[in-house]
This record gives sequence, C-alpha cells and structure tokens, in this order.
Amino acid sequence: MKHFNFNNFSFNPKPRFSLQNSVDTLKKMGWKKILIWSALIVSGLIAAAVATFIILIAVVSIGLPDVKDLDKLSIAQSTTIYDREGNVLYVKHGGENRQYVEFSQISTNIIDATVAIEDDQFWTHPGFDALGIIRSVVNNTLHLSSTQGGSTITQQYIKNTFLSSEKSYIRKLKELILAIRLEQTYDKKKILELYLNKIPYGNNSYGVEKGAEVYFGKHAKDLDLAESSILASLPKSQSYYNPYGPHEYSSLTRQFTSEELAQRNILAEKDLNDNEFLRGLIGKNIKLDDNRTIYIQGRTDLVLKAMEKMGKISEEQKKDALLKLQTIKFTAYHEQIKHPHFVFYVLSQLEEKYGKEVIEQGGLNVYTTLDPNMQDSAEQIIADEAKKNEEKYNVKNAGLVAIDPTTGEILTMVGSRDYWDPKIDGQVNVADSFRQPGSSFKPFVYAQASVIFDTETKMGLSAYPKDFDGIFRGPMSIREALGQSRNIPAIKAYFLAGEQKPIIDLAQKMGVNFLDTTRDYGYTLAIGSAEVKLIDMVSAFGVFANGGIRQKPITILKVTNAKGDVLEEATPQPGEEVLDPQIAYLITSILSDLSVRLGPNMTVDGHTNAAKTGTSNRKTPDNKYLPHDLWAVGYTPHLAAGVWTGNNRDDEGDLSIYADGYTTSAPIFKKFMNAALKDKPNEEFPIPDGIKQVMISKANGKLPGPNTPADQQKLELFASFSVPTEIDDSYLEADVDTRNNKLANEYCPADFTAKKTFLNLHDIAPYPEWEKGAQAWVQSHMGETAGPNTILGPPPTVTSELCTPENMGKKPAIEITYPSAGGTLQSGVNFIVKVNVTASNKLEKVEYYYDGLYKYNSSTAPYDGVIRLPKGEIGTNRHTVTAKAVDIYGYSSEFTVEIKTGSSASGTSTTADSGPETSNSGSNPPSGSAGTSGSQATSTTPVPAIPPPDPNQPTI
Repeated sequence: MKHFNFNNFSFNPKPRFSLQNSVDTLKKMGWKKILIWSALIVSGLIAAAVATFIILIAVVSIGLPDVKDLDKLSIAQSTTIYDREGNVLYVKHGGENRQYVEFSQISTNIIDATVAIEDDQFWTHPGFDALGIIRSVVNNTLHLSSTQGGSTITQQYIKNTFLSSEKSYIRKLKELILAIRLEQTYDKKKILELYLNKIPYGNNSYGVEKGAEVYFGKHAKDLDLAESSILASLPKSQSYYNPYGPHEYSSLTRQFTSEELAQRNILAEKDLNDNEFLRGLIGKNIKLDDNRTIYIQGRTDLVLKAMEKMGKISEEQKKDALLKLQTIKFTAYHEQIKHPHFVFYVLSQLEEKYGKEVIEQGGLNVYTTLDPNMQDSAEQIIADEAKKNEEKYNVKNAGLVAIDPTTGEILTMVGSRDYWDPKIDGQVNVADSFRQPGSSFKPFVYAQASVIFDTETKMGLSAYPKDFDGIFRGPMSIREALGQSRNIPAIKAYFLAGEQKPIIDLAQKMGVNFLDTTRDYGYTLAIGSAEVKLIDMVSAFGVFANGGIRQKPITILKVTNAKGDVLEEATPQPGEEVLDPQIAYLITSILSDLSVRLGPNMTVDGHTNAAKTGTSNRKTPDNKYLPHDLWAVGYTPHLAAGVWTGNNRDDEGDLSIYADGYTTSAPIFKKFMNAALKDKPNEEFPIPDGIKQVMISKANGKLPGPNTPADQQKLELFASFSVPTEIDDSYLEADVDTRNNKLANEYCPADFTAKKTFLNLHDIAPYPEWEKGAQAWVQSHMGETAGPNTILGPPPTVTSELCTPENMGKKPAIEITYPSAGGTLQSGVNFIVKVNVTASNKLEKVEYYYDGLYKYNSSTAPYDGVIRLPKGEIGTNRHTVTAKAVDIYGYSSEFTVEIKTGSSASGTSTTADSGPETSNSGSNPPSGSAGTSGSQATSTTPVPAIPPPDPNQPTI
C-alpha cells in the first residue's frame, strides 16, 4: 500500500483561474469578436434544436392517420363488468349510442357553454394553446400541482378519435401535429361540430344530440341555458357528475357543531376547507343551523360564470339559469345494470387508472370480486329490514359491505336501500360516504390499560361526558368497557393511548381514511366523532380478524383488453403487518366474548364471531341530541361485514330516540352473516404466540395481593409484553363492629365483631380530575358490598362508639324461671318460657333457642318466650332451652336449662331431675338461679295458657 508522504507535499497558493485573468483575456479578444462568437454559438444551438425538432416531427408523423379521412375512425368497443362467477353486471355499449347532428342543429347555448368551460380561446388559437402547453410541462415536470394536460377542444377531439389515452410526451406531440393539421383542414365550426358529436356524456350517450335526448327528452337545438350548463359539465367526468348518481348536487362531507359555527364564522363556501364539501353537478343551499344557510357551487355554476366572463350571457341570464337548475327534472332513466353502487364504484377506479376514453371505448373485460349470492342476499335482507326500521324508528336507509379479510376482496357492496329511489337519495353510495362511526371506532382506541373507571369525570374546562344510559358503573376492565360500549373508559383510554395523533396514525395504517386528519377532534375522537367510510371500517376490522395483517380492499380480479391481453390480474399478497398480532387477538377476544357483548343481535348462529355497534348523535334545532348514524361491524376469520343505517337527507325527519346501532344495524348484520356462513364450518380465531392467561384482581388489573379475595380475582388474557407486574394493594382487612362498620376493639361483643375486607380504589392514572371522579364515585357507594364480606371504600379509622369498658361492665343478667331445670314436658305442646332479667343499659330483646336453634324473640317486658315441642317423640328425651338477653350496645348473657320430654308426661307439671342441667353465660348469674352445678329443683307450676300468635314474630 502506497502511503502519502506529507513531508513531500507542498501547497501552491497561486490559483490557476481568477476573475481578473478572465477579464484580461476578454479585453485582449475585443468586444466585437466576443459578440460575434456568442451570436454564432447561439444561432448554432437554435439551428440544431430546430433541426432536431423537425427530424422528431418527421419521425413522429410517420404512420399518423389522415385527419381528412373521417370515415375511417376507430371503432369503439364495449367494456363489460362481470362478477366473480362470470355473470355480466354492466356493459358499456360497443356500438356507441350516438345520433349525428350538424352544427346548425346544435343550440348556441351548448356551443357557448362548452367553449367557455373547456377552451375559452377556441375561436382564436391555431389548434393548441402554447401557454397552456408550457404551463402543463412545467407543472408536470416539477410536480407543482396536479397533472395538467393543457389540451384544447381540437386536441381533445384528436385524442378521442385518432389516439389512445397514453400519457407520454410522444403521444402529446402526435396530438399536437394532428391538431394543427385538423385546424388547417376544417373551419372552427366544423371542428366544434365534430367534437360535440364525438364526446361521451355518460349513461351510454355519445354526442350532444343523444345527451339531450337521454337527460331532457329533447333535441340538441332546443337546449336552454340551464340544460346546456349541465351537458357542458359532464365531459369533465361523466361518472362523478352523473345526474343519476350521488353527486347530482353539491354537499357537505361533515356536519358542524354550534360551537364550530360560532368559532369559525362560516358564511359562504370560501369559509370551508376543500375536504369539507363535495362539488356536485348542481349547486345547493345547505342549512347549517336555524339562522345560517350557505350556497355551495356546482360544476354548472362554474360553466355559467365562464360564459358570463366571455360575454356570452348577462348576469341576469346567469341568475335565471341558476334558479331553474334548482328545480330541473331529468328524464326517468333506468339503465340495464345489476348492483349499480358496486359497478359505479369499480368504474370510478377504472376511469382513474385507464382514463374515461378507454373505459367508454376500449373494449375491456373486467372481472370483479363481487360474490353474486352474498350480494343478492344482502340486498334482500336490507330491503326487508329497512322497511321494519322505517316503521319502528323512521330509519329509512341502509348500506352493507363485506370483505374477505385474508385477501381484501370486496364480496358485497350495497350502497343504499334502493339505488333508484330519489326520496332517500338512493344514488348516494353510503358505503363510500363519510359518516360518524360512534362507538364502533372504540376498538382502535383501546391499546393499553386493564381497568378504567366509568365515573363522572371532568374533561377540559367544563365538559362532563355521559354514558349512553346516564349511569356510572365504577371500575371496569377493558373487556367490560369495550364489550358494553362505555364512553368514559374509552375517553380515558384515548388519553392513555397518547391522544389524537397515535390513534389516527394506527387507524390509517389499518385502512381508515378520515375526512379531515388536521382537525382537532379532542377526546370525542374516542367515541366516534371523526367522519369515516363504511368500506374503510370493514377493511380495518378485517385487520383484527386477520391477526394484524392488512390486506388493501380490492374490487378487480382481472382486466383484459379487446385483444385478450391481460392488463392487470390480482395475485395473492402477503399483506402488511400493521398491528401486533397479540393486540389484534386481544381486541378480537373482547369483541367475541358473549359474557360482555350487548346482546344476541350481534351473534352469528353457530359461529364464533366478533362484533361492535356504534351510534352517533347530532343536535337538532330544538337542542335535542338524537341518533343519526347507526353502525354494526363484525367478523369471523374469513368474513368481515359492516352495516350502516340512517337517513341521507334532513327532510326525511329525525330518527327515533330508541334507534341505535344495536336495534337497527345489528339485525341486518346478523341475518347477512347467518346467510353467508350457513353452510360453512365454525372457525375459531387462532391464538398467536405470546398470549398469556394471568390471574388478576378485578379491582385494578394488578396481580392478586395477599388480601385480594378469591371471588375478586379472575383470569384475563394479556400480550406477552403487557403482563401486569404490580401487586394489588387495594384490599385491606380490619376487625369491625358490624353494626356500623367502624373499627372494633377488645370491648366489642363477639357477636358484632367480624373481620372484613375493604376495597380502597384509585383511578388508573394520576390525573387529578380522574381521581376526583373516582373518589366521588367511591363516596357515593361507600359501605356497599363489593363481594361477600367485602365493603367498598377505605377501611375505617374511627373506633366504634358502642364498644366501651363501661358498657361491657353493664351487660345484662338473665335467669329462666320456667321451665325449671330437669323438668319434664309432654311432646308436641306449646309452652311459655319465663325469665327474670336485669339490665343497667336499656334492654333491646330476649332471644329464645331450643336445642341451639333460634325460635323466638321478645322486645317488651316481661320478655317471655314461646316454644313448641316436637311431636311424635318416643320415650324420654333431653333438650335444652336457652334465653339470651341483649342490650342496646350488643352485650348479652345467656341462661340455659335442660328439660326432658316424653309422650307419657302429664302436661300439667314438671318433675326435676338431678344433675348439671343449667348454665348461665353471663358473668353475674342471678341469685338463686339453677346455674349451680349439682343442684336439684322441683316445680309444680301449671303450664301457662298459650297467648294468641303475634304476627310480628316468627312462626313456631
């Protein structure tokens, strides 16, 4: 290896080039020579460029068609859409539905409207717009804005007639050459006549004459200004601006709260963000609240403005046309099409990929993912159930999407109850529309934590969110909170998950497209305030079903051209892991848990399935909050489906207060899934590696502590990286006086002393308002049982005031005076037990026991008791009779005598027997009592009469 020798290195500070040297050289040459040489060089470059361009023009011109030969135009061929089994859904006619008319038979209105919106320099340019081309090249090269074509009407005709829609500079150059030739061959009127008879206007109408017939039932020469503005709008995109489609009128993509309206001061379209409205074919006045309406322009507004700017119409004419557009009626039209929402959804994708000209004329064969049996079943179920929903809840519309989560294939798409019903805006594809998902969004929020308090909690400066039933249920596991769709736990999970950004990021990775990701939703994001699409929700739920693997939704299995060449074909894809498989399974475990699920409407018969409902509300003008968007989304391992129900239009009336996702959408989900899976075997969701089953405390999700009762423990599933490690310290034991749950001491009566467990709860996170809400809930439930022998709240700190040495020293004394010890009574008789009681404190009661079993109690003097002797005894039997005196502080004394019973006893007297047959549990037995061991007693007292039964005493 050769080393560099720094010792031999020398640096020459004198530069080889300097500005002064250059100036000196130029001075020596002379300025005239410099200018001459510069001119020669520039001229040479220009000449070379011109020569190159001429050669390029010559090469590109080889084989170009003759624009004079209009009889040899390319023949358009139909594009056919199929379902997955090869059944035809829709055909774009191969023979174009066209009727040619001359320029003189075309209304001036449509001529002026077309020129104004498509090419306002048409009457003066030589076939191309030089500035437009330069602007297009710069924009497309530098990506300064969306792709621009810079095409004139002449160029558009050339492209549609002689060339393909290939996007390349060579094709553009060919288009330019032919446009110039066409302008040299025909006058402007003829070129415009050719153009207006060539272009498609949608719904298989080609040329202005057929467009006028299809939409208005008249000839092109009779089109008025309003009608012309409509036809001139359609070439921009016949699918999007289709008068029979979902974008007939401009619309908002979201609803605004009264707070947003006050804050943003929305007074006109210019005050809206681009993603907050859709520009439709016709402009529309949209009511924001009782006092505010804004007008959103349609494509026709832009046409009429362009005509006014060109001087073709007056402002008054424009206003009259806009007024007529609000009441314009289109000719009734039912195209031969099956499952139109799905077909138009596919066509829009094809148009975006291949261009509208190829779709209209290219002869494509498109094989889609649609399952005809599932689709037919879904449409019938929605028709039946939507009718019931309308009768019960005024819920008139419904949509359904089903996807195979393992492939992403869209198997079913029902965009409305009836595509052809304008009363419900049936053309609007609710599957592809932004709606608020309500609680169905919650699964994306729950990422961590195990127990969250469902308690009234202050969020922000003044907000106190509520649960759907208005009840707060205290500590709940994630399983319970998500399964029962509680709002407060979901909001708390929102904060624990890092708030808006990470939640939206995750949902987007899983396939949810939001109407507006820049909007600050705050904690309401957790309960579904962000507008999303049904198709995206189903796809994202499919990630849970597929173990965290995302498969992008697809509608096309294969596309071939007219020659049979395969242009594209779907192949199995591995997908992308966007969610940890363990987290995906934990969410699935909760959503498929029947013990926490809301009810049977979400359960697929004979199949293990996960499901979640959602209901969004909106504020009515009279300040009521009523249901608006009603959802049910669920899945099995190989089928995910989602249902939306609701109303598209405000004039359809408010939904019933009893409408929600469970009552209106879940029954459709259940019936569809039952039908789709009726012949399929049940599939369990596979458990990924790492899932752990751990015994935890119900109170806080921690590992059970030494005082955690067995009944307050449960098995729960955890991801390997989130197994709890903390020990539960919320259960505390204490000896208490059971009469008031205060601390017991050595002076408390044994009968009223017990060891009890107290549950001392805290919120999961140390946020002051959360803990405040948790403790408020605990206080409101203080002393309630939280399980056998478990009391809610912290252990007592105050000793019971009932337990004192003074009270203990004054316990009562009692003596049984009848029957006497050893006396004999006849079996089967009732007898009165008489006692002698002394008490320093007030006596509460005297209880009576026979052979240790409670029989009677008396709370009034002379505190006698009644006992019935058992019948049918044979021979002589020994039994005990006990009297227990209890004072108001719980202190007590007992006295017991042993008697004999037999069938031969006289029943009028008792005879004493010897032996230790009495006892007194009191510390001071009464004087002369039978409590002396070995004493003898004899009694000849008659058996007292039996008093009438006391209805307040137990039956003997």
